[in-house]
Amino acid sequence: MTTQHRVLLVDDAAQVRSALRSLLESVEGVEIVGEATNGREAALMAVRLQPTAVLLDLKMPVLEGLWALPLLRAALPTARIVILSSYVSTSARRQALESGAAAVLEKGVDPEVLLATLLSQDPPPA
Repeated sequence: MTTQHRVLLVDDAAQVRSALRSLLESVEGVEIVGEATNGREAALMAVRLQPTAVLLDLKMPVLEGLWALPLLRAALPTARIVILSSYVSTSARRQALESGAAAVLEKGVDPEVLLATLLSQDPPPA
C-alpha cells in the first residue's frame, strides 16, 4: 500500500480521536501520523510530521482551533485542513474559511462526506 494521505487528528476528546482513527485506518492510502489534544500540540506536531491533511476541532484547551489554524496553514501551506466540530457558528465558519480551512463540518456528518472532504485532491484555499 502506498500512503497518499498523511493525517493529523486534533481533538481534545480521546474517544473522538479513536473513532476518527478507526474510520480513517479503514481507508487504503491513509496513514494517521499523529494525534494532538490541543492547537498548540498540533502546531508543533505539524512542523515535525508534515501531514498532508489535518482534522481540527475548534473548542479545545490551551489553544483553540481558530487560533491554531493560521499556525497550521503557515507550517503546512499545501495541506488540506478540515474543521470538524460539535457546533460551528456562522462567524466561526467564516473565520475558519478565511484563515485557510478547506471545509467546515459538524461532528456527526456522514462518514462518506467526511472522507470525501478530507481526502479531496482539491488544492487548499489561497
